[in-house]
Formats: sequence, structure tokens, C-alpha cells
Amino acid sequence: MESAASMMKKKAASAVAAGARVVESAMVDITLPKDPLNAFDNVSSLVVKQKVDKAEAAAQLAASAVGAGMMGSLGEKENVYNVYSNSGGLIFKAKEESEYCGLDGRALCAPNHAVKLHLFKADMMNKAMSAVTGATKEVMLVDRPCYCGGCCACCDICQHKANLYAAPPGGGAAIVDETMLVASVRQPFLGGGLSPTLDVMDRDGTTKLATVRGPACCIGGNCFDNTFDVTDASGNNIGQILKKKPTDFNDALAQGLSDADNFTLSVKPDLDKKVKAALMTSLLMLDYSFFEGEGDVSVNILEGSCSYKCCDMHCCGAVCPCSCTCSRSEEH
Repeated sequence: MESAASMMKKKAASAVAAGARVVESAMVDITLPKDPLNAFDNVSSLVVKQKVDKAEAAAQLAASAVGAGMMGSLGEKENVYNVYSNSGGLIFKAKEESEYCGLDGRALCAPNHAVKLHLFKADMMNKAMSAVTGATKEVMLVDRPCYCGGCCACCDICQHKANLYAAPPGGGAAIVDETMLVASVRQPFLGGGLSPTLDVMDRDGTTKLATVRGPACCIGGNCFDNTFDVTDASGNNIGQILKKKPTDFNDALAQGLSDADNFTLSVKPDLDKKVKAALMTSLLMLDYSFFEGEGDVSVNILEGSCSYKCCDMHCCGAVCPCSCTCSRSEEH
């Protein structure tokens, strides 16, 4: 017969194992919320920072140095963003998925190329638990088709648009699935006239949830902040998207030689979390539209010239870059 001490050890071991299972189950519940959009609850602002890609900056600089600025697009890398809440904590990481070659790839069509932006939860608990449960950290997907950004937004292929999908409950990967569509964002007919405009629509595409409208005509540039006002369907202001000008020379250089940009989305804390998620999608779309080439610097050593992109001019959805050029040649 087993001794009393041996029986007590077995009971203790069984209790510890049961407790571990309870703790593990609780951690899984916390890690894999039923609604992946819960991260937007009580959030009043989001700060989105694009990571600097040194290889992309080097390719752009090398191409411009020999008078082949257009070849700099061959070094175009997939964008990566960090998204922070108003508390300062990192809540999402966004990673672009796009083709390099192809008719809608980065090399030919950037920044209007076809893009899938995968958004992942950034906390380390998810990373650890995903190995145990087989669940993914991916909570949202932004799907943006290729479009023609150099002409007026008068037809579907010329209109900038994107769909936002949520991951299914339980932690599955977010994919293009109409049943998990959260909202859509698209340019209206003629793009809002002189002011770049995006409409946030519900999942059915019939009800307008919000409108994002920027300044008239002149967008981008490193000399001033760019503010995009956010209003609801009734025209009441509910927030804004702010693209901050560079804080110093190093910041301006980083933005000029790469696509790195910083944005702030400010909204009412009690705003519907689906609208907040859709407005974050709008922010990312604005980055691709106006700020990928902001402050582009081109120094042609062979010709002794340099150029600087001042801003983008917007009219009816068409975007035209405005640059200043200096050269030793008399014709300039």
C-alpha cells in the first residue's frame, strides 16, 4: 500500500497540474479576444510610425546621383508600420505584402500598386501563446487593389479604395472574406474636388460612417503640418488625421531618402471601434497617396543639378508632384 506521504505528493502534483491548466486557459482567453477590434476600445489617439528602410534610402540616393531617379523605385521595399495607442504602448504592427514585379507591382506602379497590409497584435504574450495554441497574432487585413492615381477619380479603376477585414474569432488569420468585412474606404467621384477626400462606408457599402477631408490643392511638404479633418455622416467633427512635419534635419533627411512618415489619428474615445479601425485604414491610404515620395531629394552628380519635391497638387483625385530644381545649366 502507498504511504500517506506518497498519496499526499500525488494529490499535490495533481493540483499543481490542474492549476497550470487553469492559468494557461485564462492566458489563452486574454490573448485571443473574441473580437479583435477590442484593441480600439477607449482609444482617443493612435500614433502611426513608418520604419526607415536603409536599403531603400540607399537605392534612391544611388539612382538620383547618376540622373536615374526613376530607377530608385527598383529599390522600393514593402512598408512596415508601428501603431501606438494614446497611452504610448505599441498595439499593432502593420506589414505590407505586395509583389515586386508584375503589372501591379511596386517596381512599376508604386505608390499605387496592389497592397495587402497585415496587422498583428504587438504584445509578447501573443507571440508566446501562439506557439502553444497554434493561433496567429494577425487580427486585421487591409486589401487595396492597384489603381491609376495620375488621372481624375471618375471611374472605378481610377479611384483609391480599400477594404478592411477582421480575423475570425479565436485567432485565425485575417483573409479576404466578405463575411469578415468590417468597413470599406474609397474616394468619392472626382476625389472631393480640390480637397482630397475619402469616404468611410459600412460593410454593405451603402451607409457613410465618416468622411476624411484634407487641405485644398497643396498636400505634403516638409515645411508644414498636414491636417485631414474627420466628420460623421451629419458633418459633425469627430477627429482628425495629422501628418507632422519633420522635427529636425535628420528627420527630414530620413523622410526625403525613404518613405518613413509619422501620423497621428485623434478621435473621440467613445467612437465606434469599427469606425476607428476604418479611420486607421484611411490614414494608411493617405500615406500611400501623398507621402511616399514626400520631400524626395535628387542630387545628380553627373549633371551638377539637384531637385526637391515640395508638395503634391491635388485636383479631382489626380495627384501631380511639384518640385524645385537647381542646375549649373543655363537652361534651368
